Order: sequence, then C-alpha cells, then structure tokens
Amino acid sequence: MAEHGRLCAVAVLCLASLAGGSRAAPPDGDGAAAEARLLASLGGSATRQGPRLQLRAANGQVVTFDSNHPDANHEAQVEDYRLTGVTPDGKFFTVYGLFYETETTYWVSRATGAKTEVHAEPAVSPDGRYAVTALAREAFGPEGVFIWEIAGDQLVQRARLRHADYGLFTFKRWTGKDTAELALYSHSFLNFCPGATGTTATVRLMHDRRGWTLSEPASARDVRCE
Repeated sequence: MAEHGRLCAVAVLCLASLAGGSRAAPPDGDGAAAEARLLASLGGSATRQGPRLQLRAANGQVVTFDSNHPDANHEAQVEDYRLTGVTPDGKFFTVYGLFYETETTYWVSRATGAKTEVHAEPAVSPDGRYAVTALAREAFGPEGVFIWEIAGDQLVQRARLRHADYGLFTFKRWTGKDTAELALYSHSFLNFCPGATGTTATVRLMHDRRGWTLSEPASARDVRCE
C-alpha cells in the first residue's frame, strides 16, 4: 500500500509539472514510467496501449480514455489522460486529464465503470461518505464548490455552490463528518479591508436540513486583506 501511494504521488507530481504552464505538453518519460508501475500494480484492471488507457470494472464494463498528442501546428487539440491511482476506499480509479488550456480529474467506479468528472482532486470526509471539490480557477472551466456523495459504488453530485458573481475556493480541512473550512478569495468583504482590492476569507461548508450551505466569515479575524 505504501508503494502504491508513492507511485500515485510521483504520477501526480509529474502531471502537475505538465500543467504548470497555460498550455499543455506531451507527457515526459518519468510520468509515463510512474503510470506504468501503477498499472502493473492493478493486476490487469487498468491497461495502456499507446495513447489508449482502458479501465475494466468488475461488471465487465470497459472505460476508455484516448490521448492525443498532435504536432505544434495543432496543439490546441492536445488531450493527455493518465491514471493516477485509486481512491482511499478502493472504489474508484482516478484519472487526470490535461488539455490545451485546462485540466480536470475523473473518478471511475471500479464496480460499474460509471465515469464522473470531478474537476480537481476532491477532499474526502472523515467518514468516507462525502467528497468536496473546491475550485480556485478564474477561467477555462467551472467554478465554485462541488459536493459529492459516495453512495455505495457510485458518486452522486449533491450540490454545487458558488459565491455571488466571483469567488475562488480552496479546501482547507474537514472539521466534522459533514462540516469543513474553505478559503474564499473574492471582492465581497472589502468592508473589513479599507484600500484593499480583494480578500481571502475563511468560510464554513456545512450540511443540515436545508442541504449544503456556505457561511460568510464570522468576523474580521476570518478575513485576510489582499
């Protein structure tokens, strides 16, 4: 298990280095080698043939990801898919997708093959029931906070929350089985910061009888002036 985690970490670091610029590039040798070791550890349930990554679910369903590494004249068509591991509960494959000006993450059920785009690596709740994707993107993709329920072998979207017209979220920590702290960069709390152009506030994500909600910062102590 430790070796598996190390391989996943290596793969993620290699992929992150690819995503560092605004435009994608073909994968390097280290990233391909890390994925190859990970594939070998999964006993044939995940395979690669050239640009094609195939994931086989327990019910026989095969999910295919086809990478495309065009020449420099067609770089806007680049797609690169890499297996980065499985979730801590072992229920889902995790796949990273890198494109011309954006990136994303998929979870694929190892039982059914159902594929869900989760947009970035989610944070799983302490009891393993929920997963939260908090997005700090300004362009080329969705924004806000996605809340998923891990319902058996399926991933079900339960909520998507956004902040007014503009807000960039970063997950900080779970504070309970259905409560968490997030950082929110926005222009909404400038009353705490005279002369500033933006603020980063600690906000709380919680689940109650109304569903999932985000609270505003409780006081000036929860707001950092930018």
